[in-house]
Amino acid sequence: MKAQLRAFVGLEVIVVLALHVYLWFTKHSTCGVVNNTVSMSSKVQQSLENDFVLPVIDITELLKIKERGDIIKLKNHSVINQIGYACRHYGFFYITSSLFNTSLYHELDQISHAFFDLVSAEDKEKLHMKYNGKAWRGYFAVGDEYTSGLADNKEGLYFGKHETNNTELLHGNNMYPRFRVNNQSYDMQIPVDNYMHEMETIGHTLIQAIIVSLNLNMEEEKLRDYFSFNDPTILFRIFNYPPHSENDVRIKDSYGVGAHTDYGYLTILRQESDGLQIKLSSASDNSWIPVPIIPNSFVINLGDALERQTGGLLRATLHRVEKRVNTIKSRLSFPYFFDPNFYSDMKQIFNYLNDEDKKFAVENREKIQRWDKQNPSDFIGSYGHYLINKVSKVFPDLAKSNLNDAVEL
Repeated sequence: MKAQLRAFVGLEVIVVLALHVYLWFTKHSTCGVVNNTVSMSSKVQQSLENDFVLPVIDITELLKIKERGDIIKLKNHSVINQIGYACRHYGFFYITSSLFNTSLYHELDQISHAFFDLVSAEDKEKLHMKYNGKAWRGYFAVGDEYTSGLADNKEGLYFGKHETNNTELLHGNNMYPRFRVNNQSYDMQIPVDNYMHEMETIGHTLIQAIIVSLNLNMEEEKLRDYFSFNDPTILFRIFNYPPHSENDVRIKDSYGVGAHTDYGYLTILRQESDGLQIKLSSASDNSWIPVPIIPNSFVINLGDALERQTGGLLRATLHRVEKRVNTIKSRLSFPYFFDPNFYSDMKQIFNYLNDEDKKFAVENREKIQRWDKQNPSDFIGSYGHYLINKVSKVFPDLAKSNLNDAVEL
């Protein structure tokens, strides 16, 4: 019976994925690849205005290659070409694989629900980020975190690389919840650390695939230096979005998360239910497009660092999480951020692009105005400096007490 159930569930997932893949390829069948530079056809434009479906890319083959060595040495691989196309024109796509550790994800789901749903507000408060100094790790309550000047309607947990003896800004100890409810004990450290380890493998796989897709005229050693992915900055969040409360004045006019772009290279997102929306610069009606759930998949989006380093060829796409109205259920999401090395300068590779990509990047910069009126390409300095300046606006009160020596507030 169990075998039959597993087979049925597996068949259901395959059918859903096949439908998405079919829709995507149907809508993009007139798009051609010339010198790894893809021109957007009228059919793609039409798809943005109708039932838009983001690319769904199976990375199983790349993960197997990564187990044997680095992907950075590959050339003209079909999966890498798909990733390159998605990065150039959407900045968002789904990934799937038969190698994903779904049992680990289920374990993390269960313990996260137990924490957010069953632990008292008083006990959560004991893990608050304000008690962890400059590390910025721990719990925050609804209304504590801000996006674009408005308080978000979410609570969450912040994690990163667990570095016991590191007292530098945004480094240090994780505050792993350990709690007991309904006569059952929970410890989040092992599932959180295991999850971050698996996401780091996926992150290395994807960033190397993206670098190869750029077809840069650079030696491998120089590629590694410019992109500094060997020792990335790792940030992991678990967010809980409760039903929206019109009575809470802090979040009355806000969203689950307000419109924003992410800061680094890649976000690897697993979402429990719908709610994520994106705004594509190529959509003629400027509307928000939903990013629905696909079972056993991750949503990938690019951040400011890739936009900066490629001179605008790759774009950090605007996104938000809508209000949870007309519902009694909360929504969990698990964003994992794979970012440049904290101490490395953010270097540009625009001069190493081929002529067609340079033209595409310039056109992007000229016709697309960022939501924040900023140009990441203008930033000079380390990624750590860029990150600190960004996060200081997310938790302004925390920044005043812990980061006032490092950023301009």
